Amino acid sequence: MIIKTARQYHALMLVDHRVCPMGNFLARLEKNIYISKDGHGLISPHSNQPVDLSEAFHCDGILLCPFKKSMMIVVWNPFSGQTRWIQLQNKDNIGAYVLGYDKNELCRSYKILRFVCIHEKLAPERMEMYEFTSNSWRNLDVIIPIRPT
Repeated sequence: MIIKTARQYHALMLVDHRVCPMGNFLARLEKNIYISKDGHGLISPHSNQPVDLSEAFHCDGILLCPFKKSMMIVVWNPFSGQTRWIQLQNKDNIGAYVLGYDKNELCRSYKILRFVCIHEKLAPERMEMYEFTSNSWRNLDVIIPIRPT
């Protein structure tokens, strides 16, 4: 006998630098109540201070949160509270991120793909991949096409 379990979906919003469930946001919006107290915040392990989230990328309820002018990013499950703080290789670069995984039968092997941009140009200069299983970054040997300006 195969038993199917119901999968629950939760919509999240990034409001006032905090992650908030959309249901809480809509309920508070109707009542004109400030919502940040209901949002989930992240505490930096280095300073024990809340960190401001300006963007977040997601995959299966897991959030990837980069921070501007920081050598760290965090992968966070806001429902379980689990976090993994990840050191970047270069701080003077800006980047765009993708969070995903290799799907196999035993477990999901999560990875972060980072498009590294130098000097705030829009075109990526190189690509890096972080693998959760090895807890390390590696440069990808790929040719990145140059966009005409």
